[in-house]
Amino acid sequence: MTDYIFQALDNPPPRFVQTLRAALAHHNQSVTGEAKLQHLGICANDKTGRTVGAVYGWLQWGWLYIDLTHLFNEKTLDQRLPSYSADPDGDSP
Repeated sequence: MTDYIFQALDNPPPRFVQTLRAALAHHNQSVTGEAKLQHLGICANDKTGRTVGAVYGWLQWGWLYIDLTHLFNEKTLDQRLPSYSADPDGDSP
């Protein structure tokens, strides 16, 4: 029997997350076939066009997977994202 030691990582390095995501993607693709996915960002803008909230995720296998979401408030006004609009070339902010 193999003994395992578990370790909690505070602020794991990006390579840790990238390796984990790659291994999971490889496994999923080997089981389900081609993993077609579409990355998606959704912004909520106020009447002046400023982004006041945003969601990031992807569409895959008929599901929406949400990775990040944030709504800005009075305390985070100075951290707002620039306004984004649909740009077929992906060049906007």
